[in-house]
Amino acid sequence: MNTETQTAPAGPGRHRVLWTILAVLGGLLVLIPVALYLVLFIGFESADKASPTVGDAFTAARHYYQAVQQRDYTTAYSYIAPQATMTVNGQTSIIDSATTLAAIAQTSDQKDGPITSFTPTDGSFEQGKLIVDMIMRVTRSAGSYDVHIQVGLSNGKWKILHTDSL
Repeated sequence: MNTETQTAPAGPGRHRVLWTILAVLGGLLVLIPVALYLVLFIGFESADKASPTVGDAFTAARHYYQAVQQRDYTTAYSYIAPQATMTVNGQTSIIDSATTLAAIAQTSDQKDGPITSFTPTDGSFEQGKLIVDMIMRVTRSAGSYDVHIQVGLSNGKWKILHTDSL
């Protein structure tokens, strides 16, 4: 009599379960680091985005006036929000194109002389509204005057919403 014990070969069901377990564990070993990377990437990406500041609104207004002073009305218009309004001599106009802006600016230049300087003098920001009200002191050859400007945040960029003069 043979006392050796013979082991039966493993059935096909055992190998399938073993491979399924290994595949699941392998998948988890790959997916967990990828998911962690994505979470960290999105977290750092959103943390790196600078929040808009009142200073950025003043910068947009200065760039606008710099372009107007240089008679670059296309660039100046890029700082104006759609449907922005400008009140000049009691008449309110919608600034719907660089051509409209150029016409108003050229009329002001003929009447009071070209802009020689501009300086922001005051501003206020109401938290949660994303609108800055500011005053720009504009100097032309005919004299200096204050322009009240309302600048709003739209799609991450500060745009001029309204001015009471040019």
